[in-house]
Amino acid sequence: MSETRQKVKVVLNGQHCIEGASRKLYNAMTQALVTGEIAPERAEKNLGLLAEFLETVDFPALRSRYHDLDGRRQLEVYISREKDGRFVVTWDDKRVVVDRKD
Repeated sequence: MSETRQKVKVVLNGQHCIEGASRKLYNAMTQALVTGEIAPERAEKNLGLLAEFLETVDFPALRSRYHDLDGRRQLEVYISREKDGRFVVTWDDKRVVVDRKD
């Protein structure tokens, strides 16, 4: 099994799917960076991970395959990247290697 490195927590609050909640977190972190509410070193790593996640993941496939991620219920998910560059989403007792867009 590959070792995971950096991890970002995304909270699905019952109103946003994983894509919307990730975008919301990205925007909030960007704003916090601009206003100095978050350390640049921490923000840059997390923003980089989230930006690439948002740009490369096939969200329709992810939501259709894993209904927990469609935003209908409250859920804490963790986004990470394995050494080989693949994104992994974990929640509850699930661990999913995420498909990229074609």
